Amino acid sequence: MTSWSDGDAELAAEFDAITRRAGIEVPADLKGGVLYGYRGLRALTALLRADAESAAAGSAAAAAESAPASVDPGPMR
Repeated sequence: MTSWSDGDAELAAEFDAITRRAGIEVPADLKGGVLYGYRGLRALTALLRADAESAAAGSAAAAAESAPASVDPGPMR
């Protein structure tokens, strides 16, 4: 198991607030493992969000570069 850092107390407080708000009681003997999993999910979420933001920015830039300055819609029928 990975060692805990200073930010883990803050993470534990955040987790406690979330579970309390949801009415979930985590048994003390399981809390360490649950917090470890929660930390991993937070890290994965951050990676997925960064990836999505990067992809969105890249596709918007590509679309702007490939779009013609003006488009002739052709004759109206």
